[in-house]
Amino acid sequence: IGIPPYTVSLGNSYALFYFTLAVVIFVYYFCVRVVNSPFGRVLRAIHDNEERVEFLGYPVRVYKRRAFVLSGMIGGLAGTLFALLRFIDPAVLHWFTSAEALVMVLLGGMGTLFGPILGAIAFLFSRDLLSSYTEHWRLILGVIFVVFVIFFPEGLVGLYRKLRAKLQELLHPASAASPSPTAIARSRAPAGGNPNPNSPPAGAGASNPNPKPKPLMEDENG
Repeated sequence: IGIPPYTVSLGNSYALFYFTLAVVIFVYYFCVRVVNSPFGRVLRAIHDNEERVEFLGYPVRVYKRRAFVLSGMIGGLAGTLFALLRFIDPAVLHWFTSAEALVMVLLGGMGTLFGPILGAIAFLFSRDLLSSYTEHWRLILGVIFVVFVIFFPEGLVGLYRKLRAKLQELLHPASAASPSPTAIARSRAPAGGNPNPNSPPAGAGASNPNPKPKPLMEDENG
């Protein structure tokens, strides 16, 4: 590929690796831009509540169609890179090929962009490692997949977030946390004053010990 005389042969494994890495980085950046765009926000709103978005006046079918076209383009690009890697035979049409992609997404974490990439790395590494020891590697990988679905439904990304939150709690215990709004209000209140700004001031409802006598109404006849 390239413009003569500057061409690169993808027959070299190193050249194909770096070319694929560049494509992955570009696609990831493109997906980040799409998700953070108004179009991506509408898609997330459709995912949360499709009827509400339709009531707001957005053409839901049009947005779904555009998202389908974008996903088809990215899938076609991935298929092109896969064809450069190996020969495409009818075995690729087996249902397990689609199952592998689904397992990668679930292992990494659905609803994230980096999750499927992390899941693909974990799946391929586990497959190559387990297949070198036993031919029943699919059974072991299936057990790992079931464990993740039951105990870690958010995938590796969710597991990383939980571990990071636990580590932050250990490094910064709750006693050293920022004070509550009530404590801040009490510290800012003057001495002898009312710490609650919404309550009436002190003594507002107290009775007057020396009330003034009310004047008697004069008789109309004098």
